[in-house]
Parts: sequence; C-alpha cells; structure tokens
Amino acid sequence: VLLEILYSRRRTDPGDPSLSNSELAQLTGQPREHLEFTMWYLSQRKLVVRDDSSSLTITVDGVDYLERHRDGSNPRRLSAKTPQ
Repeated sequence: VLLEILYSRRRTDPGDPSLSNSELAQLTGQPREHLEFTMWYLSQRKLVVRDDSSSLTITVDGVDYLERHRDGSNPRRLSAKTPQ
C-alpha cells in the first residue's frame, strides 16, 4: 500500500513527490511504528528513497516493480489522472 501511495503521489504531484512518515501514517490509517518495517524493507530493496527531510519518494525501480506486478484488482490507486 505504501508503494502504491507513493506511486500516486509521484504521478499527481511530480514537483513534490515525497511524503513524510506522518503523512503516510495518516493516509494508511496505521501508526508510524507499524509502518517502520515496511519503510525499511522498501528502502533496502531500493524501491523508495528518503530525501533530505527524511520523507519517502518512490524510485524508478519502485515504479517498475508496481507496473510489473499490477494485477488489475485495485486499479484506483495506480490510475491517477495525468495533469492537463
């Protein structure tokens, strides 16, 4: 879910694609402590990176991973409208 949220953020706001830990916690409805393992794992797999303010951003590898593993069961998160 975190990767999908970061993917949508990258697509909808490419000038500011990062989300803080607290924003991710709010969007997922999970406490930050419960997201730590997932954030660590995605970072170690190089699917996300942390910027200077410790916010997370999806990488090219993360985008490729999601697009390769898209099964169509939840297309709403991955089908952000392209800005006009």
